[in-house]
Amino acid sequence: MRVAARVRQVLGRRRAPDLIRPDRPSRLGTPARDLHGTAPDGKPVEVAVDRQSVVLLFLTSSCFGCRVLWEGMAASVHQVPSPEMAPRVVVVTPSPSTESARQVAALASEGIEVVMSSDAWHAYGVTGAPWCVVVADGVVAADGPAPPTWTELLRAHSEASRS
Repeated sequence: MRVAARVRQVLGRRRAPDLIRPDRPSRLGTPARDLHGTAPDGKPVEVAVDRQSVVLLFLTSSCFGCRVLWEGMAASVHQVPSPEMAPRVVVVTPSPSTESARQVAALASEGIEVVMSSDAWHAYGVTGAPWCVVVADGVVAADGPAPPTWTELLRAHSEASRS
């Protein structure tokens, strides 16, 4: 839970009022929901998150903040020194009916887990991108605007893992 607490601390430092609806209920402490959708290649995808620690990054192919995170992931996906130092990250984009699967495929380099699912956006109450949900011990442990860079996300996870 230390990792989730550190990421929650990082998320809490920034405010993004343009992304947060005032009436948006907090999801903290609510049970995590498994993800069901499609991969950018059109194949069905299911991701179980109920008993795992995972960072869900809700991104699109078109927002600038999302592009920075996509590029950071692509540049560092094979440079993580050990699996313990990096969180399991699943990128969640809107469904192919509203998001270009071709553009998502171009952004998602090998090694980046992607689920295209508007249902997941609704289930987690995501109202804008980039958005980050941390699931730990089967519940939502942190929820808010994503760190602005991939490096910051990894740093927060690494610091929390060492504490």
